[in-house]
Amino acid sequence: MITNTIARCAALVVATQAGLACSRFVFHEEPFTPDPAPASETLVAGGDTTFVLKAPSYYLLSSQRDALWNREVLDDVAWRYHELFGDAPLLIAIRLDSAAVSDSSTTWRGVPFARIALRRHTETAPGAQGASHGRAEVDDSARVRMLARPMLAATAAETWLRARMLDASHVSDSQPGGPVRTSEATATLPTWIETGTLAILGGSGAEERANEELRADPKHVVSLASLFATAASARPNAIEIVRAGANRFGLGAQGRQHGAAARAPERRDAAPGASPLFISQSVSVLAFLHDRDPGIVPKLADELARGG
Repeated sequence: MITNTIARCAALVVATQAGLACSRFVFHEEPFTPDPAPASETLVAGGDTTFVLKAPSYYLLSSQRDALWNREVLDDVAWRYHELFGDAPLLIAIRLDSAAVSDSSTTWRGVPFARIALRRHTETAPGAQGASHGRAEVDDSARVRMLARPMLAATAAETWLRARMLDASHVSDSQPGGPVRTSEATATLPTWIETGTLAILGGSGAEERANEELRADPKHVVSLASLFATAASARPNAIEIVRAGANRFGLGAQGRQHGAAARAPERRDAAPGASPLFISQSVSVLAFLHDRDPGIVPKLADELARGG
């Protein structure tokens, strides 16, 4: 009897101590701290700090270290570039920040440079009607992160294509390692090639979406002669092209696919004055040529940039 009582007391003491240990583990656990984004170097100029991530084909710069996690977007665009052109993209630099900075630089460390400024959204906040102008800044960090990826993809695609055109416009002298002289030809591409390339580089699945749209709206498919002759008064807007591809066949509020009529304004805005299927047809023809002969796309781009 006494033995059983002692055993029960011992078991109770052990259980109590174990419970106290678990409670200390649960309630005194250290908060989780995520690892900082990898950075190759940190540049400090005055009161400004710039974090830099260097990869084989790009520099990604930002005043906010967390923005360097967007390197995955650049890696995806670089992979699609390699698939389309058969070689790695040239080195470029892109700065991604949340505020606009007056900087007209076109190069950084001697490579083509582009800047993306994601401005915070402002709207009328509850109770702010009596405040100055009735405007207040809201916390839209999730919105900024969502917009950063397609804008970064579009900007990278445009900058890498521009870098290729600049490189192709140079003609190497015959002697190995000799000087490089600039060709007098202007490095420009036909609108359909540039548009199709930007759409393919800017987002995955561009070919499948283009072919689906062409099948859904065959009456707006134009002849190849008309497609190749299409010219724009200004260079194609990469961000609008990538945005149009991302929204194409997107789901509406009720979970239904947008119809062709609803998508037409987006397509016309992305390619002013052209067929509403201009982007899709450019992507489809470019992908068809690549499938038949993978070497023809880089040859077309480089020869046309040289004035061929």
